[in-house]
Amino acid sequence: MAGEIRLQATAGLTVKALIVSEAGTIWSGSALVAPSTLTDANWTASLVACTEQDTSEAAGTGLYLADWPGALTQAAIYSVQFFSGASPSPGSLSIGHQQDPTEYLELADESITADKIADGALVAAAIDESLANRIADVILRRIAANIESSSYGDTPARGSLYSLIQQLQRSDTTTNAGKLTLFKDDGITELVQLTMASDADAEPTTGVS
Repeated sequence: MAGEIRLQATAGLTVKALIVSEAGTIWSGSALVAPSTLTDANWTASLVACTEQDTSEAAGTGLYLADWPGALTQAAIYSVQFFSGASPSPGSLSIGHQQDPTEYLELADESITADKIADGALVAAAIDESLANRIADVILRRIAANIESSSYGDTPARGSLYSLIQQLQRSDTTTNAGKLTLFKDDGITELVQLTMASDADAEPTTGVS
């Protein structure tokens, strides 16, 4: 995507944008930092330049756009303050505000990882029911072959939900004597062997009601 940062204002301005995180840190051009760590010149240099969009007849529309910084991938809630002028200084009057341009931002693969999400950042009440249902459907419909080819999660082994599924549909007691052998999706590659116990005096099961 492009043009995530946007402002509608009077045509013909020079517009700069200041990106602010929910923690009150600002984007310096290379990192999120506390404003108190920046000099006045650094603050001005941290602003993102916006470009006014023209019509086909070169008339200014007053719509100013800028791309979200590619290096700013930290998961957070952001807001943007806009300033007019080639070199706004700290304390300049803001001419506009945009709430969280990243709400619909398409992030690069693995830009949000577990170590970037704080404990308690996601709570059940914050997850939309329709989204939760979609996640559940994807999990329940996922086939064994895709699980086996994935590198995510633990190594497939006894004790996983996957091994329980394979026990139900890909297992036998004949390949290895005294063992219940679970197979991968191909029905040939062994997943795990479970030791079986027997009792010659055990009563056979004749039905379930």
